[in-house]
Amino acid sequence: MTMPNRIPKTKENYAIKALQIRSRAARELGYFSPFSMPPIAIVDHLIGRKATIAKNTWKQYKNALRSHFEDLANETKESVAVEELQAAIAALDAEPQTGSLKHGTRTSATKQKHFKRTDLEKFVDYLDGKLGRHKFANVLRTWLLAARLTGLRPSEWEHAGLTNIDSRPCLLVRNGKATNGRANGESRTLDLSKATTSDMEALREMLAMLEGYQREMSFERLQFLLTKYMNRATRACFGRRKKYPTLYSLRHQFAADAKMTGHTKAEVAAILGQATDETAGTHYARAVSGESSIRVAPVASEVQRVRAKARTFSPKPKGQAGNR
Repeated sequence: MTMPNRIPKTKENYAIKALQIRSRAARELGYFSPFSMPPIAIVDHLIGRKATIAKNTWKQYKNALRSHFEDLANETKESVAVEELQAAIAALDAEPQTGSLKHGTRTSATKQKHFKRTDLEKFVDYLDGKLGRHKFANVLRTWLLAARLTGLRPSEWEHAGLTNIDSRPCLLVRNGKATNGRANGESRTLDLSKATTSDMEALREMLAMLEGYQREMSFERLQFLLTKYMNRATRACFGRRKKYPTLYSLRHQFAADAKMTGHTKAEVAAILGQATDETAGTHYARAVSGESSIRVAPVASEVQRVRAKARTFSPKPKGQAGNR
């Protein structure tokens, strides 16, 4: 069965991940080239690694390899090659998540969902000490402060801009994950009427910084380099600990703050650009992790677009508590 159409960037990411999977399999099994391995051998090797892979990562690996095999099958005219690729795809489809790890043991397991103000202030102070000594110290500092204010996904900054709507300052954002109904429309609007002067300066500095780097490198390259730098810098700043903040941690903290502020589930979903009111509650930090009110708001028309899926807990009548 052919999977739903994907945006070019997702296909590109899948292709990169599939090549990494092939290369590792070839290296560990002694093949001269990752492309000399039979597709089913690559699948078998990946399945053999499943016990060391978190379930979410396993799903990504399966999707990436499946997409890669589908592309190869569509490109070749050799019937034998097509049959081998289809057999590999069938083997992937037949392999469940059972046996993968509930939580990762490597990079993903060290990512913390929140980014408390004390940690953020400490890290910003650390970056201040690196100004003029590291190329990306001020860039990362600028990014963090803007992300803390808006809750954007890191990738969403590539297509974000300030404007005025009905005399109100707003940030227009092209929603990430906008394929297959996963986002609340192609874009979202963040009302900045309650933003402070320093907030607006932080946003303008962020957008100006991104525009300046367009002449030097792609947005994807800049994000990649900042992610690498933050990985090293957080460990230097915070020392030994189990989890460290990432660029995405600011979005989690923002979501927790939005919930704590008193916004409804639909309003939080609209602010985050999510299609349903369930995602923020299931995959993002909870309200108890919130620590300050947010100063951005959704627009009514986007709140109305959010699909209601979250279930509200209703206490059972007395005498039925033990029935399930």
